[in-house]
Amino acid sequence: MKKLLKYSSILFIVAIIFAGCEKETEGISKVTEFPEFDMTGDEYYFIEVGTGFTDPGIKAYEGGSEVTVQTAGTVDDNTPGVYTLTYTATNSDGYSKSISRTVIVYDGNIAANDLSGNYYGGYYGDAN
Repeated sequence: MKKLLKYSSILFIVAIIFAGCEKETEGISKVTEFPEFDMTGDEYYFIEVGTGFTDPGIKAYEGGSEVTVQTAGTVDDNTPGVYTLTYTATNSDGYSKSISRTVIVYDGNIAANDLSGNYYGGYYGDAN
């Protein structure tokens, strides 16, 4: 009796395993390739006020095919500051990827700044 119960249980488990292997899920799973970027120039630029900045450009590829790149952000080369250009590309499956370039516009008269003096470190934890 125990053998019959044992073999019946094994047969039942095998039947359930094979019953779950229908072919209705075939073909719905696939590999997606995210865009890969090829950035011309550097990731960081330091330019003096008024010298002008021209974005050297960027390309994105999905597999071996080039995809469109959207650029967000601008650089005002007449105003000192830190500017970020964000490049975004979307693959054929609708997944996007972004990278950025930082442009720092500085005032050319930095020698006029006096940074001499005494500097002390600080501790911002639980000081006793």
